[in-house]
Amino acid sequence: MGHDDQHSACNRRRRGYFVGVAGTGMSPMALFLAEKGEEVYGSDRAFAQKEKNQDYKELSRHGVNCVMQDGEHLPADLDFAVVSTAVEDTNPDIKEIKARNIKIMHRSELLAEIAGNHCGGAICVGGTAGKSTTTHLIYQLLLGAGKHPCMIAGAADNNVKRGGEPGNFDNSGDGPLVFEGDESDKSIVRYTPTMSVITNVGHDHHEIDVTVGLFQTVADNTADTVVLNSGDENLRRLNCKKRVTFALAEKDKNADFKVADLKHTSEGITFSINGVPFAYHSIGLHNALNIAAAVAIASVYGVNVEECAKILSKFGGVYRRGNIIGKDSNGALLVDDFAHTPEEVAETIRTLASFSNKVHAVYQPHGFGPLRKTYEQMAILLKEVMRKQDVFYLADVYYEGGTTDMSIGSKFVADYFTSQGINCVYVQDRKEIPAIIAKESKANDSIVVMGARDKSLADYACSFKG
Repeated sequence: MGHDDQHSACNRRRRGYFVGVAGTGMSPMALFLAEKGEEVYGSDRAFAQKEKNQDYKELSRHGVNCVMQDGEHLPADLDFAVVSTAVEDTNPDIKEIKARNIKIMHRSELLAEIAGNHCGGAICVGGTAGKSTTTHLIYQLLLGAGKHPCMIAGAADNNVKRGGEPGNFDNSGDGPLVFEGDESDKSIVRYTPTMSVITNVGHDHHEIDVTVGLFQTVADNTADTVVLNSGDENLRRLNCKKRVTFALAEKDKNADFKVADLKHTSEGITFSINGVPFAYHSIGLHNALNIAAAVAIASVYGVNVEECAKILSKFGGVYRRGNIIGKDSNGALLVDDFAHTPEEVAETIRTLASFSNKVHAVYQPHGFGPLRKTYEQMAILLKEVMRKQDVFYLADVYYEGGTTDMSIGSKFVADYFTSQGINCVYVQDRKEIPAIIAKESKANDSIVVMGARDKSLADYACSFKG
């Protein structure tokens, strides 16, 4: 591709319509394109109360034309419409789009197009867990090192979000585009990035072998370097054209970037990568490994480990990713976390148990399908990490609407957990949980709120504060 063709590809102006534009995977793309000068429209069920909806205000402020999702507000002469896996054919906008014979693109198709046309190359971040955090960490390191990256992420930068901005995209640079690839709907195989990162493999939407197969396709589709967690035996066997590895030192002493000296405190974590000290104001071994993955990618761009540590010392973390947000009225540490897979939930509890007298874990499942597929594995892991004094509070499943099998819900799973010897309490109305815990918590305890998809969880976590 010649320079003029590249310039044209990077500056195309189209009129697009996003169905479900407030979704975590949709909004950063809509914002990215709108600020590139393209004409972007979007609808969402959440806009029914637009005067109260933060997404509506945020998207509108950045040039996205937000409309009601009723099939009556689609503009004329649309070039394409964008949908995610969550959008069903019964959606009124979809019916109107099909009636007009408008081109429909899956979210991942558009992201593949954006990444493929990006003039600075692209870095795809995959893995069962840690994608959003690692995407931000890579972006921060490349930005701090003057590499002018762009970003499309499924979560927000804490510091940027506190300042009233989205914090989940940046289209201003001419360096590499860092973006997330989603294995949950298998769409990660659409991408042909310059480089890729694979953080881990765990139980979530597919069996382990299926997920590993998807990641092998990612490696095959990557033009240059694949950064992978060689401490994960399932990833170690992937075939790559060129690889750079990271791992916990005790898992792989031959990894290119080794995490060691990990310590958990009420302030976050401290650790070293290849002997260089790091500190991060969030909890968990997984965050140390996410940082190691980002450092590994940064090294390919010529950024050394010492410079990475300096850059990240100023980073405020990623929204709802192990954030320490304060204490409750009794002095118990309060953490807000996106953990939702069995491995993530167990690791969060394990981390907090390492320095807390008692862990009060509050979990809201993010869908009936994921709960049905993972509750047995979660029980196995909870039995390993929970002590007799720890309590697991299970709230009702977060339901966004649509057709789904609801035969296995939170009450069923709570009873199953109890039968397995897990100290589990089912609370139908999650609003009651803060008062329940306030009667039990003490200083040197920890409280963690875990769950995905539900954007009200951050405010809910704050309701536990003293």
